Amino acid sequence: MRVGKEHACDVLVCGGGTAGVAAALAAARNGARTTLLERYGFCGGICVGSLVHTLDGLRNCRNYSQFVVGGVGREIVGRMLAAGGMATPDNPPECVTFDPEAFKLAADCLLEEAGVEVLFHLMAAAAEVEGNTVTAVIAAGKEGLWRLRARQFVDCTGDGDVSAFAGAEFEMDRQLQTMSMHFRIGGVQPGVPWDELEQAARRAMDAAYAAGLAPKYGGPWIIRIRDGEVSANCTRLYGDGTNTADLSRAERQGRRDMISILNILREAGPPFRDAYLLASACQIGVRETRRILGDYQITAADVREGRPCADAIALGSWPIDIHPADGRVGVHPHKDEPPAPYPIPARCLMVRGFDNLLTAGRCISATHEAHGSTRVSGTAMALGQAAGTLAALAHDSGLAARRLPIARVQDRLAAQGAILAL
Repeated sequence: MRVGKEHACDVLVCGGGTAGVAAALAAARNGARTTLLERYGFCGGICVGSLVHTLDGLRNCRNYSQFVVGGVGREIVGRMLAAGGMATPDNPPECVTFDPEAFKLAADCLLEEAGVEVLFHLMAAAAEVEGNTVTAVIAAGKEGLWRLRARQFVDCTGDGDVSAFAGAEFEMDRQLQTMSMHFRIGGVQPGVPWDELEQAARRAMDAAYAAGLAPKYGGPWIIRIRDGEVSANCTRLYGDGTNTADLSRAERQGRRDMISILNILREAGPPFRDAYLLASACQIGVRETRRILGDYQITAADVREGRPCADAIALGSWPIDIHPADGRVGVHPHKDEPPAPYPIPARCLMVRGFDNLLTAGRCISATHEAHGSTRVSGTAMALGQAAGTLAALAHDSGLAARRLPIARVQDRLAAQGAILAL
């Protein structure tokens, strides 16, 4: 294997989604020379590239006025708000909604200010390992292959790619949550509240499906970006997001289904009669693939019962939200019984068998059910901030992250605005 480019840093964060941005910012702000590797030309991950315009899990889902994620997550929201990039407040109350272009710019500015070296257009393709230590990530870029060496690695790829390449243990269900091709629609009747738009879309899709005229669909769930413009979450696509052929088929099917659904909404009359396609996601939204096994695996009972733990480094709050892959259509139950805010242990981020590899985002160590809650983007920001902080402190001390005094980690997170308890 011929490697043409070499790069070295203290902490390498792989994946520039919400978890990766938070991890890179936290690592740099805690004194580590930090590099962020991202395969696209922008940060934001599924929230930007897949047009999922919401930061789910930032709010307490039993009390929407209360935030359970602070620190970097709240800082990015503040930047987007100051730039006029937040969506209309007329939206589902559990969500924090925004224009994805605002996230791109906020992330760029914050990462530059923190001194993070951002390398876009690089995709992790392999890992080099010596014993229980990752020594480098091999990434593919325009020049060919890069070798990126670091002392600490944070896997924020969503699919746990780096961990899997390194040989880490993981779980992946036979029946994975469905994927979705989100899309933005303009020309929507102005002045109609989001919930009325959502109900109109559901009536149209229910009727079309009953008549055999609609593809498989979920929801639909509607997010109102601004008056007359919405994003739609409704395609329901099947497959394995770590399989190139499955992803390719799902991308093509998603675009076909998107047009079918848009035509159904138009034909149903107002409020979508004059609607037109503004954009489709540049990548299908993947909800579940590998769940990397860590020192602890958070369970559904931990989520539902809010079981305390001594090494809490973030709070989760999103319901156990599992998009069914058994052929069902429409709305699946998930908002009826949201958990009270629950602690997420640092051990879920520590990859089993490795001393310098952490995860953050949807690939952390969680059971299939618990993952239905921990996978969302707002929670990913809190997990990213924790992972970046752990990585920087581990580098500074020369200890494996699991050997750090947890009180020191928690104090550092709290000092930087993270919320560890209510």
